Amino acid sequence: MAAKAKSAPGPAGDEKSRSFEQHLEDLEGVVAELEKGDLPLEESIERYRKGLASLRSCYEILQKAQRQVEELTRDVRGALSTRPFEAPEGEGSAGAGA
Repeated sequence: MAAKAKSAPGPAGDEKSRSFEQHLEDLEGVVAELEKGDLPLEESIERYRKGLASLRSCYEILQKAQRQVEELTRDVRGALSTRPFEAPEGEGSAGAGA
């Protein structure tokens, strides 16, 4: 019984304060458990449900971040300007494959 409490996320109120990385880590854990294929059907469905909740949270956080970036890139007249993202020097594609 303690194992279930350990893997379960905190109370519903804590869900809003969890980071993208925490939700992603939860999702990766669920995927790993389901890929093993050794859970009973009921537990697999419950894990799948929790994985979907984590995925939805990730999408919500990403959408919020996108809105913030769009807000920050508006010009002085309020028009949204789009331009390709350029990583600061030293953060280019050289480290992306590692």
